Amino acid sequence: RFLLRRKFIPDPQGTNLMFAFFAQHFTHQFFKTSGKMGPGFTKALGHGVDLGHIYGDNLERQYQLRLFKDGKLKYQMLNGEVYPPSVEEA
Repeated sequence: RFLLRRKFIPDPQGTNLMFAFFAQHFTHQFFKTSGKMGPGFTKALGHGVDLGHIYGDNLERQYQLRLFKDGKLKYQMLNGEVYPPSVEEA
């Protein structure tokens, strides 16, 4: 029932809730904080949109995330729905 509405109510600014999630997804491609060095430093792994936060930003991480079957990434099933793997699984 979370975020469930009985009637559609358009956003007065002409956007929707998914825009904020997309914006976060997009900006994470540019600002890759280094966990070892702290929040003031980035990993400096390149520039632009590379989707490294989804597919892995190095070869070892890419192998951890891949299923190696039909070009798919690893996934998990929750209540009959497909989701990305948990941090522990990937």
